[in-house]
Amino acid sequence: MSLGGVARVRLPGENDDVCQIKLAEGNDDDATLNIEDFNAKNNMTIKLKRDQWAELLVNGIGYHVGYPAVWVAADQPDTTPFALIVVTHSKPTMTATAQSNATESNLLGVPGR
Repeated sequence: MSLGGVARVRLPGENDDVCQIKLAEGNDDDATLNIEDFNAKNNMTIKLKRDQWAELLVNGIGYHVGYPAVWVAADQPDTTPFALIVVTHSKPTMTATAQSNATESNLLGVPGR
């Protein structure tokens, strides 16, 4: 993504975008992202350091967004005008009710009674 660039986020198999991410500011050490949640009509700003990840909730769905370090090949220029921004779907976590209902046996993979 280049400075000022915009990317839309869509879950696999879905037809509608859930949000839009814009690289508002950035350099080798950090990136500032503006995230527009389409359904909630909400905008948020996240500032990430290189190799840092953040968790965010968009339309009730959890995502991880990160600014990982990248390397260029030895025969290529030392710099690039692009930043790699990665968005992944968060794994669902166990609800409090599910946690309280869990037993040691089913947590270890042994069927409960």
